[in-house]
Amino acid sequence: MDKVPPFVTRGVLLDVLGWKQATSGSGVQEIGGNPMLEDSYRITLEDILDTMAWEGLDGIEAGDVVVFRTGWWKLAEDPSTYDHYLATEPGIYMREASYLAEHRPTLVASDSWALEVLGHPDVTWAFPVHQTLITRWGVRIGEGVISDDLAAAGAYEFVYSYSPQWSYGGTAGNVPPMGLAPLS
Repeated sequence: MDKVPPFVTRGVLLDVLGWKQATSGSGVQEIGGNPMLEDSYRITLEDILDTMAWEGLDGIEAGDVVVFRTGWWKLAEDPSTYDHYLATEPGIYMREASYLAEHRPTLVASDSWALEVLGHPDVTWAFPVHQTLITRWGVRIGEGVISDDLAAAGAYEFVYSYSPQWSYGGTAGNVPPMGLAPLS
């Protein structure tokens, strides 16, 4: 983290949960009154493209920050669902990671704790999305990035700002990013 400078760039919110709720409703569950994508729901490339079309986005550009909204973070707020939160999660997998990496974003983030799908039958080895995005493509990953307010405002494009906590030799930081968007 001591090599990551502060940055400001365009943020792109991929509100997969919102798109699913507004269209088919498939792949969505409710736990404790909170809607979220189903356990181990794999966000496919088709989901990404359909979500962008629903939001009216033309695409992902080099330097963007891409943020996925799954609703999963709500499980971490309640001690009675915290084990569920850590046991599995919805997210992307290798095909989607490759698609995103080819567009050269600065960072790919999610409101879940690991970004990638866990507990899905396609997952055959530990954290391959992390290994692909970070090591192969040099794309940073953000976890636990809460985007509900942006989704509620319909702010699918916004200003993303991050000023890291510099820690010599550190590989992660706990400073929350900031999303700036016009009020609706």
